[in-house]
Amino acid sequence: MLGLRDRALAVLNALLSFYPDQELSEQSNLVVFPSNAQLAIRANGIAGTTLRENLALLVQAGLIQRNDSPNGKRYARKGTDGVIETAYGFSLAPLLARAEELAIMAQHVAEEGRRLRIIKERITITRRDIRKLITAAVEEELRGTGKLSRMLL
Repeated sequence: MLGLRDRALAVLNALLSFYPDQELSEQSNLVVFPSNAQLAIRANGIAGTTLRENLALLVQAGLIQRNDSPNGKRYARKGTDGVIETAYGFSLAPLLARAEELAIMAQHVAEEGRRLRIIKERITITRRDIRKLITAAVEEELRGTGKLSRMLL
């Protein structure tokens, strides 16, 4: 529904793996700052070009936001108390902000998958019934007048 490829979702999953907590929270720093090398490893070893391309797609889809440092590197600066004061990398804040919307999309996708499974089951049963009818007609040497019967004979 977002127009993302599976690789982009793998990169998003890899980015999320760098977030220190189990749940995204507004009270904590939502910026992750892995290097491309670390990110590529956690994204199943994808190539650097593919990684950058999919990061751009995630930004374009509004799921993450770039938080660039002056020198273009990703890092965090901690205060004297050890708490991160400034972080440069990718902000997961848009993901948190769109959580409800994404949950609704996920429900729609799950429902569509369920609907497609039901349709496939019906098609399979109908194909099996047609096969049985054709087999019975051939065994009983029934003759028909339609195109199908001419094709079978």
